[in-house]
Amino acid sequence: MKQFIFRSIFRLKSFLEAEIWRVNERELSLLRLCLVRCIKILVITVRRFWADRVYLRASALTFYSLLSIVPVLAMAFGIAKGFGFERILEHQIKNQFFRELSPEVINKVITSANNLLISTKGSMIAGIGLVALFWTIIRVIGNIELAFNEIWEIKKQRPFGRKFSDYLSAMLICPVLLIISSSVTVFIKTQITHIMSKIALIGYLSPVIFFGLKFFPLFVLWGLFTFLYIFLPNTKVHLASGLFAGIIVGTLYQLAQWAYITFQIGVAKYNAIYGSFAALPLFLIWLQISWIIVLLGAEFSYAYQNVELYELEPDIKEMTPYGWAIISVAILKEIANSFCDGKRALTETDICTILKLPKSITSKILKELVQRNLVYPIKRDENQEDTAFCPAIDPHNLTLANAISMLMGQRGHLPVGDEKEIKRVSHLFKEFMEIIKASSKNRPIIALD
Repeated sequence: MKQFIFRSIFRLKSFLEAEIWRVNERELSLLRLCLVRCIKILVITVRRFWADRVYLRASALTFYSLLSIVPVLAMAFGIAKGFGFERILEHQIKNQFFRELSPEVINKVITSANNLLISTKGSMIAGIGLVALFWTIIRVIGNIELAFNEIWEIKKQRPFGRKFSDYLSAMLICPVLLIISSSVTVFIKTQITHIMSKIALIGYLSPVIFFGLKFFPLFVLWGLFTFLYIFLPNTKVHLASGLFAGIIVGTLYQLAQWAYITFQIGVAKYNAIYGSFAALPLFLIWLQISWIIVLLGAEFSYAYQNVELYELEPDIKEMTPYGWAIISVAILKEIANSFCDGKRALTETDICTILKLPKSITSKILKELVQRNLVYPIKRDENQEDTAFCPAIDPHNLTLANAISMLMGQRGHLPVGDEKEIKRVSHLFKEFMEIIKASSKNRPIIALD
């Protein structure tokens, strides 16, 4: 029995680490394709969750959230007051996000936010307070963006001007969306009740309609998280990726909140230790859980959008420089031929289709070719999202030997001293490359037929 269990675990491990990445998705039915994709996305998400140390990032964001909760709420209430809906927003915040806190703590936080908002009106000192309020908001959302960008492997942050405009837009949209969600639910219930009094047939459907309306707050959460995952990373996030993560995380968030409140996790222990201060550690625990769920969603959106980059991953790790060179030259040849024939510049997708290569290999090689100044990325159309590639060197002058030499980085500096043996081997390498260049087989890339 033990052997069977160990054998099953080993097979599952082998399947998740290697075999599933070798599955040819083009030969699968739609149902199997969806199943394989979901497993791949889950594996990538779990693997990157630990590799990116999401729990540490969540701890940092918990600290920032605790320091900035009053300024953020003050900004939200200020926007809501502009529309005359501050009471609705207060109700939504209490019921959607801070249900796990005691009423006294919630009221104290909201009172502090309102006092801060009042203090930013009029006078010179208040003007400085308003600037400080805006700066706090930008810093808080900036830290969230930084966490998202690191998950998406984006090194470049938004310029400060864009941060100011984008973040304030987000602060405007989120409170309004919460207000609308509450108002729309009440409006729909009122209208349905009114219609039911006139049309008897709809009365039979009322239980189904009212049952569906109970899920409306969940739909709002889906929308909020989808907006978050599309908007915050400083890169192009597809709607499908954001929606996929938004639905998963919105549902997880609701379930976690329900479980936390229902089972009152840690209440007895912390009440015994902290007494009236028990709300603080409980709130910290909830913030930590919330940020872990939010960052997990960022991992899901990344995995959904980039799952193709992990195709044949085990084989790619074992591929030799010889194999990389062969495929690199083949890709370079296709790009050069397309350019010389006066055709449209090839995109990554075009190259994958022509050479029947997985996106994972093609993407890595194209990045390397760009870094080695062998190809140049362009936008062939203004409305074209995909990047196309054209030769960075005249294809008629770029020979096979020159291409291999540039791929190897032959002109790079050796990080060693004046050791005679290394110099001698280096000289032999140069002579060997000269022999290759003088060979009759060393033809221009476009003439390799």
